[in-house]
Amino acid sequence: MSIAIIGANKNIASKNQLDFTYDLGKTLVDNGYDLINGGMSGVMEYTAKGARASDKFNRGSLIAFLPSTDVSKGNEYTGIKLVTHLGYGRNRLIIMNSDVVVAIGGGAGTLNEITLAWEMGKKICAYTEGNGWSTKMAGITIDIRRDDKIHPVSNVLDVLNFIDSI
Repeated sequence: MSIAIIGANKNIASKNQLDFTYDLGKTLVDNGYDLINGGMSGVMEYTAKGARASDKFNRGSLIAFLPSTDVSKGNEYTGIKLVTHLGYGRNRLIIMNSDVVVAIGGGAGTLNEITLAWEMGKKICAYTEGNGWSTKMAGITIDIRRDDKIHPVSNVLDVLNFIDSI
């Protein structure tokens, strides 16, 4: 199962969000999940750092869809970096290739990914600590096309239980 971890870049991510993301990346890889993200800073980088800390990490454990044409622009911890030449258009690739989406903080790009995930029928959970769109969207139903909600999570075990319930 592939889990997209989306969220705040280094300019807006809180220390709490980054610590949570590191633990989440490690725990998900420890439990055999593959991770997908945008390959840049903040939540994306800490996901990769955590994933690399797992004894089960391999290159395919974390795939990053980079916005640019330059693979060196991505963070150094990601396993496989795919350049897309798409800028924020890469958000669609991230969501399309995931089974579950975990949102952590975030600005407009994260909001775009959350709404794409909603429209594509992906299961979504949102971290409730700190600032950003994940906190604002946790526990809500975006529109009437679906009868579920964006599931609020406050710790790594909540995320694992959410994924296991699917």
